Amino acid sequence: MKIASYIFYGLAVLSALAGIAAATFAEEQIGRVFGTGTLFVYGGATLLSLLIAVTCKNLAARKI
Repeated sequence: MKIASYIFYGLAVLSALAGIAAATFAEEQIGRVFGTGTLFVYGGATLLSLLIAVTCKNLAARKI
């Protein structure tokens, strides 16, 4: 589970970076509304990855 938490932390970082790049591109090419929508989508992916990573970390720390 500890390895899974590191994987999801990495995915959170990657989705945040991809979100910044996609939002910048969408805002420049399509318009501000699409840039903001892209931030919401990738922001949700980042938060979901962080939530899963923290859950995996807590499960790994728990002694069963």
